[in-house]
Amino acid sequence: MDLQLLPRPPKPGLYAATGDGALIPWALRALAVTFTPQNRIVWIDAANQFNAHWVAQSGRTYHKNSKDVLRAFKYARPFTAFQLEAMVNQKLVPAMRKYQALFAVIASPLRLYEEADDQQYATLHSFDLFAEGLRRLSRELAILLLIPEAKPTPYLRRLLQMAGHSTS
Repeated sequence: MDLQLLPRPPKPGLYAATGDGALIPWALRALAVTFTPQNRIVWIDAANQFNAHWVAQSGRTYHKNSKDVLRAFKYARPFTAFQLEAMVNQKLVPAMRKYQALFAVIASPLRLYEEADDQQYATLHSFDLFAEGLRRLSRELAILLLIPEAKPTPYLRRLLQMAGHSTS
């Protein structure tokens, strides 16, 4: 992932980065040293890979106060596709405003949909609501999707088509 993907300061839009399994740890460290502690980042972790130790260590490497760097991340962890959809549509804007976040990151958003037990109407409808929420919110917020080990699915194609800016 090239950090040039995100303009400085980040402008409203949907940005997507795909890569191998190291994408999320790399992005977490890179964003920690590039944007924090002076900026807040809302991190929605569908991948369950947020690692506070990496964040703190990255900050220390660049002579930043590790506690301040950690405080700059506002973290949420959905366990189901339906929780992810609700976070995007109901919680993201209030969190961005409350914490005055510069941008939001959604790490591995497709994983929860791809692993859903029920790939029937309810899951597909939830993805439609999730995608519509991203489209609507990206008009006013900068949102970065991190998509590691992307499989060629209709979910992936749809998100990459929606993203105005993407890189691998």
